[in-house]
Amino acid sequence: MSGEERYKDIINLPPKQSSVYPHMPADRRAAQFSPFAALRGFGEMIAEAETVREAPPERDECADAEIDEALRDIRERIAEKPWVRVKFFRADERGGTYFSCEGAVKKLDGERGKLIFEGGETVLFAELCGIEVVM
Repeated sequence: MSGEERYKDIINLPPKQSSVYPHMPADRRAAQFSPFAALRGFGEMIAEAETVREAPPERDECADAEIDEALRDIRERIAEKPWVRVKFFRADERGGTYFSCEGAVKKLDGERGKLIFEGGETVLFAELCGIEVVM
């Protein structure tokens, strides 16, 4: 006996409606089947633990001189909003991570020791590992 033959007496009947509860819209019904996160924030903790941490870089006088020269060049051309590429190290409680950033420089804040990009990214002079003025 096939499935259609087995249920031929009920297959064309309308779905049963509760006499106690109102009909729930489909979008609300779907919400009750959403995944349950018993350990809230656990996924983020695992992702953080998987992040590779590195030791802070040791800068030498030659690298410092190159960074200072590039910052002077940027300061002289700040009205042109020069395009630069930087590599920097951001420390945290477990070491730190290297980052790269590229963009037009909006401002050089010498008092606070910051390089501020048009997009809002801020890099401290002390975090810089390398800087290249592209144009």
